[in-house]
Amino acid sequence: MKTTQFKLNLPADVKLWLEEEAVRNLRSQGSQVVSCLRAAMSRQATVHDGAEECARSVAAHPDASIGLDVWL
Repeated sequence: MKTTQFKLNLPADVKLWLEEEAVRNLRSQGSQVVSCLRAAMSRQATVHDGAEECARSVAAHPDASIGLDVWL
């Protein structure tokens, strides 16, 4: 996997949390950042997939032709 390096300015409290989490999880701080970002990416994909599933369910409902304004 190709990586890219960049400078990141963090508030002191976030940096302290990052240090503590990295120690607790036996990771480097960089690996901890990547882990947190990948978890956020996964949650976002799950929410997106859930929204699509919900939209398909609503569209498949027998009353879908009356419009969403009735549902709200």
